[in-house]
Amino acid sequence: MPFPAPAPAAAAMSSIDADVAATFTRATGRTVRHRAVTREAVRDRLTATGLPEAFADLLAGMD
Repeated sequence: MPFPAPAPAAAAMSSIDADVAATFTRATGRTVRHRAVTREAVRDRLTATGLPEAFADLLAGMD
């Protein structure tokens, strides 16, 4: 069972994600937004591309 992230870490990641999106927006001239998705959603998208579920779950957990 995974350990929940502490709130300060989650807040810091949210800030980093926003900074990355802003950097891509400036670099491309197109609006880029970060969308948080669940681990399950990432896993499902990866398995839809043909990856085995166990490997997709491993990759989704790296976010």
